[in-house]
Amino acid sequence: MWTFSDGSTSSAANPTWNIAVAGEYIACLTIADANGCTSTTCDTVLIDSNGNIDPGFVPCTACIDAVPATDGPSGPLLPWTVFANNCSTGGPSQYTYVIEWGDGVTNGANPHTYAQPGTYTVCITMTSTNGCLSTACDDVIIDADGTVDPSNTGCNAAFWVIQAYTLDSLNPGTAIPTPNELWVYNLSSSGNTTVNLLMTTMAGSTVATLSSGCSPGLVGASVTGSNIPAGTTVTSVSCPSITLSQPATMSGISLYTFTGGTGGSYQFEWSWGDGTPNSTDAYPTHFYANGGPYNLCLTIVDGAGCTDTACDSVSVDENGMYSGMITEENYARSGFTIRVMNQTTPTSIAERPVIEDVRLWPNPVNELLNLTFNTTLRGSVPVNIIDLNGRVVQTMNTVITSGTNNLGIRVNELAEGMYLLRMGDNEHAMSFRFMKR
Repeated sequence: MWTFSDGSTSSAANPTWNIAVAGEYIACLTIADANGCTSTTCDTVLIDSNGNIDPGFVPCTACIDAVPATDGPSGPLLPWTVFANNCSTGGPSQYTYVIEWGDGVTNGANPHTYAQPGTYTVCITMTSTNGCLSTACDDVIIDADGTVDPSNTGCNAAFWVIQAYTLDSLNPGTAIPTPNELWVYNLSSSGNTTVNLLMTTMAGSTVATLSSGCSPGLVGASVTGSNIPAGTTVTSVSCPSITLSQPATMSGISLYTFTGGTGGSYQFEWSWGDGTPNSTDAYPTHFYANGGPYNLCLTIVDGAGCTDTACDSVSVDENGMYSGMITEENYARSGFTIRVMNQTTPTSIAERPVIEDVRLWPNPVNELLNLTFNTTLRGSVPVNIIDLNGRVVQTMNTVITSGTNNLGIRVNELAEGMYLLRMGDNEHAMSFRFMKR
């Protein structure tokens, strides 16, 4: 069975695929034998405006995160100054990058200092020797005293892939990689927190059903509508059902407006890249038939009409370990599972937060990573740094006290890349991502 990203399919062994419009396309082939064995592999091709086909095209995804700059590991934020974190991804090739700061300056120093307040759109354009071209943008807001607010009124689709792992109960703080399983952190955000949704209500009931857009970000959102009492909020989410703080006054299907929400109110769509149907859950689980690679994409849409998409390649090697992009000849025959979750790990803190008001800076970091937080705990706790393959690459113990704590962690010996900083024990622990550069 052949499935193509333009929606066409074929069960022929060697079909002809006609493409009408230039662009980037994905073809997936699934085979099945009489013994019940199935296997799927995918490849990407680039069709230019002249109809020329580059079968070896490796897709790339531009990514930029514009954040306030600092003047040192422990210093205050620099006024008027923004650091552009280049988080772009792509297969093996040579890439060039052009950053436009939104004030007429192209490239130049990074971080960049602005001359006057305003909202600026920082864009990065990524080109490669294999013909890939991708652009991504991020907004920053600078007020009259030069304070940089990295939040914006738009939306940002983002996720991060890491090897799944379990914790060794006999050796506290030790992470053991879980083969053939990856965790995907949904890091999407939106400055728009108002969205209209269709909701089915029953008179006298606090449980309503959403026909679209069910998201854990609705928790805490206020609900308005002709059949909803004033002051009603969403207290829990179990997609597609939500629990209201007050019972609805009427039965039926109506359009309601949700305002607020702890994570913004927006809709998700996951495209798996293996020809299977997309998912609109915020944190779904998906099984791949073999080791890949697959092009995983997340699209978010918020109530103000903002749409954003992020993509990345996911695959495992013959040992079930996360490997990013691998060659077709070496793909693992066994499949793997990805589980999408929010930014904290499954071993996150209990219902009543005991570690809060966390600040991690600078990020990206060169030598010293600073961590400040408030806690109700006291005593010695483990601190571990875990790489993308679920391996503990650095560990230490630190003594914390009840109240405000400050911790400095040397990371100068780490290789460049993404990491998780995990602090705490099995019951009370939180994890945060950072980039070593």
